[in-house]
Amino acid sequence: MHLIDWQLNGTHRHSPLATPAPYRSPVPAAVSTLTLGTMMFGKQTSTEDSLRSIDKAWNLGTNFIDTADVYSDGRSEEIVGEAIASRRQEWALATKVDFGPADGLPNRSDLSRKHIFNGIEASLTRLGTDYLDICTAKTTTSLHIARQIQQYTQERGVGIVEFAIAWVLNNSALTSAIVGPRTEEPWDAYTKAQAVRVSAEDGAFIDSLVTPGHASTPGFNDVSHFVSGRRSRTA
Repeated sequence: MHLIDWQLNGTHRHSPLATPAPYRSPVPAAVSTLTLGTMMFGKQTSTEDSLRSIDKAWNLGTNFIDTADVYSDGRSEEIVGEAIASRRQEWALATKVDFGPADGLPNRSDLSRKHIFNGIEASLTRLGTDYLDICTAKTTTSLHIARQIQQYTQERGVGIVEFAIAWVLNNSALTSAIVGPRTEEPWDAYTKAQAVRVSAEDGAFIDSLVTPGHASTPGFNDVSHFVSGRRSRTA
């Protein structure tokens, strides 16, 4: 098992594509500013469409892909592993360990050390690889807050998807935004997001919904890993 602790630093890397994609360079690798999320792959999105989406992402300059052990009951990881196998060294691969079933059985739920390591071993098998670049714990988000943001972006004349991606990329502490298409078509909106500029007014609105340095969902703050807040790139 090989887990990388990414340290962030803004830069660009030359892309062989006709239109280079922006890259930011954590140590020790440069990753694209858009990360392909694969939550839909294996159920809502067929295997064939999933593989095409991964190929399209790669051709558009994306080299960072994210999955999780619970996505489509593990099928998403299998598809991802198949798709990136021939370029494994060129892809940055991230997966997530879920809290597990709420059946009360020991070592099958929560985020105990044993559950995490069992989950990682199972993920490595499904992905067909012997190392992960990143492994995190899966958390949830607030639907109520998402609805308020959607109303705000509609009044601003920007799609919520484009705004959300732009918001993430405007944080200088972050390197890449995870996007999770069901089909290939949403990539057009994803790429447009890189032209959206986040204003001071936008920042004040989001701060009124979620206190800087805190998660949108109560209960996920870790006092041993304090986060002071967002460091804006433009506002």
